[in-house]
Amino acid sequence: MRGSLLLLLGIIAARCGDDNATQDVLREASQLAEQLGCDGNRPWTAFGPTNVAIHQLSVQSLLGNAKRAAQIAGSIDTDALPAVLRGRRSQVHLETGWVAAGHADDAVAVLHLLEAERAAEQAVSRNASARTLLSTLMARECRGDTPGLRGLAARAGLLP
Repeated sequence: MRGSLLLLLGIIAARCGDDNATQDVLREASQLAEQLGCDGNRPWTAFGPTNVAIHQLSVQSLLGNAKRAAQIAGSIDTDALPAVLRGRRSQVHLETGWVAAGHADDAVAVLHLLEAERAAEQAVSRNASARTLLSTLMARECRGDTPGLRGLAARAGLLP
């Protein structure tokens, strides 16, 4: 439970722009996850080493550290998560989609959004951040470069 609360505190600190507090809190959460030694969903916390890495990815994305976020994303094995944690699996793809879009790699961003949707059907259509990313991608759409974008936007309710 403590680890899960630390992860929330890390996100809050990142949203406030406090990089030092964010890193301190995530370091402590990481130590607890290492002691735990595995991913799980004890008291519905989804806490474990993989979820800590997902939060580290989210934090780096929030802080605008795209290069570090991409490094973290490449190291996350979502297959380590229990099957019930589809939302956490999709979160990796949502965050990685934002990182790709930030580098103007819209095709990769679309692929990650499609993977997020595959992992958790409503991950894109019900997530405000994902819908914002979709709107951004639609605004600069090059139809030949981003196959699947229009269908995804339609499923999310952004197109008639």
